[in-house]
Amino acid sequence: MSYRVNWYYERYYHPLYDKIWQVLLTNLHHSLRIRPLMTENAGYHPHHNISFGDEGNYYQVAFDKVRDNLSRGLASVYAIQSIATEDTRAAVIRGMEKVGIDNVAQHVESGMIVLIDNNTFYSKAGLNTQALKNYWRSILANMNRKLKSSYNGVSALFSAESYVNRNLYDTFMAWEILEDRRPAVQSELFCWYKKQWLDRLSFIHLVRLFTSHNSTVHKNWNYKDWSDSEIVDLIEQGIERILGPKPTQVLIETVRMRYGLSREEIASRPEYFESILHKMLEDDASTILDSAADVLKKALAYEAIHQNGRALPTGKNRGRPSDGRLG
Repeated sequence: MSYRVNWYYERYYHPLYDKIWQVLLTNLHHSLRIRPLMTENAGYHPHHNISFGDEGNYYQVAFDKVRDNLSRGLASVYAIQSIATEDTRAAVIRGMEKVGIDNVAQHVESGMIVLIDNNTFYSKAGLNTQALKNYWRSILANMNRKLKSSYNGVSALFSAESYVNRNLYDTFMAWEILEDRRPAVQSELFCWYKKQWLDRLSFIHLVRLFTSHNSTVHKNWNYKDWSDSEIVDLIEQGIERILGPKPTQVLIETVRMRYGLSREEIASRPEYFESILHKMLEDDASTILDSAADVLKKALAYEAIHQNGRALPTGKNRGRPSDGRLG
């Protein structure tokens, strides 16, 4: 049976099928405004969070996150860099030891820390977003089988570097949307990207990053949840830099009355919003969209401060949860 399925796949499969699936999934996801279930227990903030860190402290923040996970009884997946050789693997272990993680090698052996070469995501899945999703889920399932009841959940740090470096933004964005749903294994997926990558993302990509994640993560583990209205607030701030407050209000109202796109729907339909601006403003639309994108980039950065975010206790002030379980 497996042979027949593989034969059919190899004979009839075409990359365009994945592209069509990605478009259909994106439109369905955002038309239904599917948002993942949110629960929070003793500093665990499921399920799908994102941030962009500076190059200078990128790995330091990741190591701190792994240390904090262990203090909570959370297993960690570390998959944000190439670990293709024993030397690079040893360097990662030394980095974790420097932030105060004891017995790193033992945690790796037990499965409480899983080190994954980031390049394997591309080598395993390529452009097939469903295969990428399946590979990630298999990692969680294997950890669950190995650790059984000896841990409280999984917190994984993932980077799309192997896709960003190949300019495959649409592929990893489609995967981000697929991962929007909560998996069977209780987990936090922390998409930890480099701040410099923000400049490679379009206005549409940036809006999709907000809508396909539960929260953005910021300094001192401040988690900020975003409503569609708050996302549009950021977009309007960018437009106001070019047009001013009152013309921006007129623009948004014109979009609603003439094209039927309400203010709240801009976050869920950024492609349509962008096309409307190009129809209305022609070449000037690019300047306005670039300004809106700049505001979105700053809000995604790890160093950003959001007054209405929720800071979770960190370090030694964090105790183990009383019930020992997550979610």
